[in-house]
Amino acid sequence: MNFTWPELLDKFNSWMDEAKNAYENCYKKCPEFFSSGEILPHAFNLSTVSTDNRPSSRVVLMKDINLEGLSFYTNYDSLKGLDLIENTQSSAVFFWPTHSRQIRIRGNANRVTRQESENYWGTRHKISQISGSISPQGKEIKSYQWIEEASEKFKIENPGPISCPKNWGGYRVSVLEIEFWQGHFHRLHNRELYSRPSIASLFRKSILAP
Repeated sequence: MNFTWPELLDKFNSWMDEAKNAYENCYKKCPEFFSSGEILPHAFNLSTVSTDNRPSSRVVLMKDINLEGLSFYTNYDSLKGLDLIENTQSSAVFFWPTHSRQIRIRGNANRVTRQESENYWGTRHKISQISGSISPQGKEIKSYQWIEEASEKFKIENPGPISCPKNWGGYRVSVLEIEFWQGHFHRLHNRELYSRPSIASLFRKSILAP
């Protein structure tokens, strides 16, 4: 049986909504476990591969998922940005222990339009805009004090609106594979994999052994 991306997107959003509700309930009951006051069900592990086949993973935040794919934002000069210049293949893993669920996505990550990046930049808090403007993300720096001083200096020198840096913006992962993983007792997990050879194709469903 074949499936369309909109059908699978509905299932993704359903799982995300259930995870969000669970996180909100956890926060209400035990706010002390959320030091920043934020709940992050949209956090996911993003993996990229360099030109010399060295994988790297890090946790980032999903900003949107729609008919075009999954999007996140970063410094283009970061390690993930440099990896994606030469190798657009990437994977994303969401994990929600409240429901013993995972969603694994594989696909190609390409930059969103400049207008999309600037539009999202405009929604960010000014402190986040300052950080995105002055941080040489992933590069070695003298000290944490150095980055704090650079941030304060930039803030003083730029009291007005801050433009989106040219080396900062979004990526969108065009989904070629998506796996819905539901954990069960005794490791008898339910794994449904949906895959397609190209974004113009329908998804084929496979049941994987746990």
